[in-house]
Amino acid sequence: EQRASEEIPRARQQESDTAVILGDLLGTITVPQRAGKIFSDLYYRHEAEIHHILNENLFLVLQTIGLVADALPTLRLMSERNGELLLDSATYARANNLYEEFRGLAGPQLTADLEETRSYLDRRTTKKDSGEVLINLNE
Repeated sequence: EQRASEEIPRARQQESDTAVILGDLLGTITVPQRAGKIFSDLYYRHEAEIHHILNENLFLVLQTIGLVADALPTLRLMSERNGELLLDSATYARANNLYEEFRGLAGPQLTADLEETRSYLDRRTTKKDSGEVLINLNE
């Protein structure tokens, strides 16, 4: 039992190191304050369950990395676009599929919170004639 508790700080340190490395690779992504709070609150409220789902489903991690890599240019431009995120339809469809996969693995409370967050995003999403999807995260 003591050994397991000793492993937790090491795991947290590895996660922390990974976050720093990923943060360096991603650069600065500025999200409007209210949207950032919604996403952060969701994550921290369900951190243990999210980690469990990701640890048990490596394909979700790989899908997420690919999605973030593809969306990175537009994520970085979000502050210049005043909180607007412009995605091509293929990237938006991949994000939607990832959401559905994750929601299918979540427990009842995380599912409810994911659906609430999705509703927040849907109210701010417009499909353009060009096929692109505009998500306006401003309040």
